Amino acid sequence: MKKKGKPVRIVLFLRSLEIGGAQTHAAMLAEYLDRAGPYAVQVWTFSARGLIAEALRAKGITIVDVPEIPNDIVGKVVALTRLIQRLRKAKPAILLPFCDYPNKLLGAIWEFTGAEACVWNQLDEGREVTGKFLEKRSLNRTSAFVANAVEGKSFLMRRFKVPAEKIRIIHNGVRLEKPELDRGGWRRKLRIPEQASLAVMVANFTPFKDQPTLLKAWRIVQERRWPRQRPILLLVGNVRQTEGELRALAGRLGLAKTVIFTGQVKDLSGLLLASDLGVFSSKREGMPYAVLSCMLARLPVVASDITGIREALGPEYPYLVPPDDPAQFAEKIMEWIDHPDAGKKWIEANHERASSLFSPEIMGKNYEELFSELLGKRPLA
Repeated sequence: MKKKGKPVRIVLFLRSLEIGGAQTHAAMLAEYLDRAGPYAVQVWTFSARGLIAEALRAKGITIVDVPEIPNDIVGKVVALTRLIQRLRKAKPAILLPFCDYPNKLLGAIWEFTGAEACVWNQLDEGREVTGKFLEKRSLNRTSAFVANAVEGKSFLMRRFKVPAEKIRIIHNGVRLEKPELDRGGWRRKLRIPEQASLAVMVANFTPFKDQPTLLKAWRIVQERRWPRQRPILLLVGNVRQTEGELRALAGRLGLAKTVIFTGQVKDLSGLLLASDLGVFSSKREGMPYAVLSCMLARLPVVASDITGIREALGPEYPYLVPPDDPAQFAEKIMEWIDHPDAGKKWIEANHERASSLFSPEIMGKNYEELFSELLGKRPLA
């Protein structure tokens, strides 16, 4: 139930509303704020299409579609002027951009919009450093910085020289919606036999996710003599730079019959229910939402031993392997398939960790505390 009081206008700004970890994080925050109040929440974007857009509209969250900023100087000045005017008309108290370009864009112009504060949200491990004017101005003028993981905070401090005291870590919130299909329904849809072990990697197709290492590991898994049905691998995610290369690599490795490319999936809860193992071969991560989802779904995880994934799963988790090591990755996959009962204590520990440390309510309340500080401790209730 919304709290009474004059609403605090909040504008969240994302480059697109295609499904992804940052978009899911932002959508969950928008829903929390809209429900908790007293907030008037809008989500602004350059692309109002995608599964996250559908989810926001279903929750009644207002989406504002903004024209892209062109590269030529005259067009850029005109577009920025119009964007500032639209923001002034919206009268936000706080601007919340997410990821590289929106962070830099709004960080550079927010003081002209009438907003009281602008928060840089670092929701990845850091990928784009330009050294250009827009970036420098944003870093100098942004009110506060939020990182969703230690790796993101380290990036801001190391590459952008942001003081540690200006950076607050607010972990992702994770929640699984009610499944649309049960285990049997998903397996029938994908034509996967019930007896087949099913591994899934949920990640957009970009070089940072390093699906080639996973495919090479999967080749090793397939070389083993399986007494019955060979294991199947699902690659789930938004089609971006690398899908063509990945399909070609799967073909060269002889994996056409045991690797399925699903594209984006709306019913993530149902798909995880149909799976037996989550696999993640990323070389770099902030706080990986897909890993947290597997933890909450009680799905075992084999993944790269990198800072973001280790922060999600905890310091003692034993089923992590060095990045770019197909042989060890394959070994850990087969260990889970051969001895599924051996790691049950870790499945329950992961579920408890996800439930207690990464809830949407904890994330939302942490943002509310930040808002109170930025608005001069004025009461939000």
